[in-house]
Amino acid sequence: MKKTEPKEKDAALTAKLQAEERSVMRQRRIRNRRLLETEEPVVFEVLSRACAGELAHAYLLSGPRNALKSDAAVLLAASIFLHADHLIDEETLTGAERETAERVAMRNHADLLVLDGYRKEMISLEKVQSVSSLFSRTAAETGGRKVYIILHAENMSIGAMNGLLKFLEEPAPDVYAILTTDNIERLLPTVISRCVGIPFHSLAPAVYEAAAKEEGLDAEDAYLLSHLVYSLDGLADMAAGEAWQKTRTMLKQFLGAEGDPRMVLTDYDLRIRSTDKDVNLDILTWFFGALVQYYRDVITGHEAGPDWYRQAMQRDRKTDPARLAARMRIAAEQRDRCNRNNDLSLVLAQAMYRWEVTEE
Repeated sequence: MKKTEPKEKDAALTAKLQAEERSVMRQRRIRNRRLLETEEPVVFEVLSRACAGELAHAYLLSGPRNALKSDAAVLLAASIFLHADHLIDEETLTGAERETAERVAMRNHADLLVLDGYRKEMISLEKVQSVSSLFSRTAAETGGRKVYIILHAENMSIGAMNGLLKFLEEPAPDVYAILTTDNIERLLPTVISRCVGIPFHSLAPAVYEAAAKEEGLDAEDAYLLSHLVYSLDGLADMAAGEAWQKTRTMLKQFLGAEGDPRMVLTDYDLRIRSTDKDVNLDILTWFFGALVQYYRDVITGHEAGPDWYRQAMQRDRKTDPARLAARMRIAAEQRDRCNRNNDLSLVLAQAMYRWEVTEE
């Protein structure tokens, strides 16, 4: 009998792990489609009817960061490529159709181009012009359709938006655009007017909390993260990651559950701050976001969260509601200042100073 070589074993193990990962990702897409149907029935109906009738050349999906916009964009793109007369359901697809849907989700379909402005440099004119480069050619795959998706379109430069207008004003046959935005006010009115606008609602934190528990998160992380994250996917990895672990440490210290609240700024600089700027961005965005939710819970009398969180709420309910509201406003304003262009240590220092002033 031929022995299996180590390289063959490694290849087999890699293939098995990849297959398991694809299966998990597929189940998440199926779950997110169901949520889109139940949580956004109007959006689901509009997009399904578009597939069944005459597709518009451009769609603009707008709404809060934790809405299902990007999931809907991928689902619509896959439905367009498969010439479906409804939003596809991967549970009912054939093998070849399922493969196409998976390649769209993984962004490796030959006739799909995805630009994403999330936390990256602003989407430039050159990147938008890459749409022209790709779509000047004949479709590489059967079906003849081409799709470009621009996620976080509000992060396009003015030049890029003006460049995009050329494609929107003179759409080529069988070319479809799907844009998403968290802040429609930052888009040029001319871009907005040339797309079919589809507004989304915020997804309830309870949906995120249930998804987090399904992934094995404990009740503490599930509750806190449910008010902070913007994606239902990979919550277990997020909870185990450096950014969340440090965020929770900061939050406990600030609320007096562990350590000295007066040392939060010093401890951030000495032991919390990461060498990775994106990790720091997550830490402070989540820290301020968690405090917004905390003060909201205190003011409304909502009883939820881990024991240390509820104990802090009981203490702070003795505080003047106007002062609590001021603290919450500061947390929200400083959260909105967390971006790649600002000095994050300074953002935290400003918050600590402003909170101290409210106590005087």
